Amino acid sequence: MNESRPENDTSVEDGCPTPTAHKRLHEGHRWWHGCLSSYDNPQEFQVNLNACLQALRNVTWVLQKEHDLVPDFVTWYPAWQQQMKDDPLMRWLVKSRNRVVKSGDLDLHSTARLRLVESYYHMADAFDESMLSRDTEAETVKIVPPRTMPSEYATYLSGLPERALASKLILAERRWVDKALSNYELLDALAHCYGVLANLLADAHQRKGGASAGTARLLHEGRLPCMVTTLDVRTAHYRVTDGSLVTVMGRGIAEIGNFRSTAVRRYKTQLPELIDAAQPQSVIDLVDPIFTQAKNVLSKDKTHSHITMLYRGTELIDVRQTLFSDRADKYVYARDLAKAVLMTGADGVITIGEIWQSKVTLDDQGVVLPPAEVPDRLEALEVYAETSDGSIRAKYAYFRKRFGRISYYGEQEITESLENNMYAPTRAVWGSRSKEREQDAAEKFVENVREAADSDNLTDPTN
Repeated sequence: MNESRPENDTSVEDGCPTPTAHKRLHEGHRWWHGCLSSYDNPQEFQVNLNACLQALRNVTWVLQKEHDLVPDFVTWYPAWQQQMKDDPLMRWLVKSRNRVVKSGDLDLHSTARLRLVESYYHMADAFDESMLSRDTEAETVKIVPPRTMPSEYATYLSGLPERALASKLILAERRWVDKALSNYELLDALAHCYGVLANLLADAHQRKGGASAGTARLLHEGRLPCMVTTLDVRTAHYRVTDGSLVTVMGRGIAEIGNFRSTAVRRYKTQLPELIDAAQPQSVIDLVDPIFTQAKNVLSKDKTHSHITMLYRGTELIDVRQTLFSDRADKYVYARDLAKAVLMTGADGVITIGEIWQSKVTLDDQGVVLPPAEVPDRLEALEVYAETSDGSIRAKYAYFRKRFGRISYYGEQEITESLENNMYAPTRAVWGSRSKEREQDAAEKFVENVREAADSDNLTDPTN
C-alpha cells in the first residue's frame, strides 16, 4: 500500500518516569506501520496486527509495574483507568489481545475492490473518490474475495487483448475490520488506542515535572501525523500483466536554491535573468525561459529526465525528478502529482521532458499502439505548463540523437489548447477547489444579504 513514513518516537529521555512503557508504545507504533505496509497481504497483515495488539496492551501493564517512578501514582492512575474503561476502542484492545494470546486470531473481514485504470481519466475518477471525498462508482470496480493476494488480481480480469492489458493498471482498495468492531477500520482503531496511551504517558511525564515530546500529541488526540489513515494510504497499484507492485522512481530535489544555482553553473544559462526578462505574471510566462534552459540541458547531457515543478503564482515551491519504466508508472505518477498539488496548494505546474509523437496506429488486434512502439515516431523535447484557471502553454522541439550529438530540426512548435492527459487528476483537485470557492462565495453572499436585511429591518429575501 502507500506507506506513510513513521514519525520518530524512539527516544526515551533521561529521567523518563516510564521508560519501559514508553518502549512498548514505540513497539506498537512500529507494528502499526507493519500493518500498513502489509495491508494488501492478508497473512502478513494478521501477523503484524497480532503483534501491534500485544505491544499496545502491554503499555498499561508495564506502567503499573513502574508505578514507583510516577509521583502519587495511586491517586493519579485510577482516573485514567476509568477513562480507558469507558472508551469502547480501549475495551476492544484489551479483549482482542486476550483473544489473540489465549484462543486465536481475530475474526477479520476485508473488503477488496479492484478498479481497472485504462486512462488518466480513470485515475482522476479514482482520485476524486479517495482524496476529494466524492462518491463515484466506475464500471471498472470489482469486488474480490477478502483473502485474495495481489498476484491473483489479474485472474479477475479477462477478455482483453494482451497488448491492452500491458498498459493497464489495477488500483486495489482494501478495508480491514474486526467482526467485533465492525464500524471501525482497524488501522484507525489501533491509531486511536495508540493516541490514548501516548497521552497517558505524556501525562505521567508532566507529573514528574518535565515536559516530553509526547506532550505535544495531547493536541492531536495522541496519534502521530503518520498514523492518520485515509482511503488513499490503503490503496495500492499493480500491473495487470504480472501483479507486480507499481512504485514510481522519483526523488525530490532538496533545495530549490541549489537546484537553480547548479543549473546556471553546469549549463551556462542565466535562467534567473531569462525569467526576470520575461516579467512573468503566471507559470504560463515561464515556458519560454525554461524551454531555453531545457534545450541546453539536453544538448549537454544528451538526455533530459522528467522534471516537475510546482508553483504558487510564480513562486517555485517544489521540484521533483521522476523515472518511468512503463505506462503504469505514468498513471501512478499522475495520481502522485495531483496529491502533491492538493497538499501544497499549488496553482500552477510545469513539466519538462522528452516525449514521443506519432500518428494513431493500431496493431493486428485493433489496439492503439503507444507512440514509443510506432516505427516512424518522432522524438521531441517538451515544456508544458498549466494553471488552476485552465490556462495552458506547451512548447516543444523535434530532435535526433546521432553520433553522440543532439540535432534539432523543424520549427519549434507552441500550443495553447491541447491538454496533457496526465494532468487529469490534477484538474480534479483544481476543480474541487473552484467548487469550494463558489460555495464559500455563495454562503458569504447569503450572509451579507441577511446582515443587510437585519440592519435595514427588511424581510430576508432568502427565506
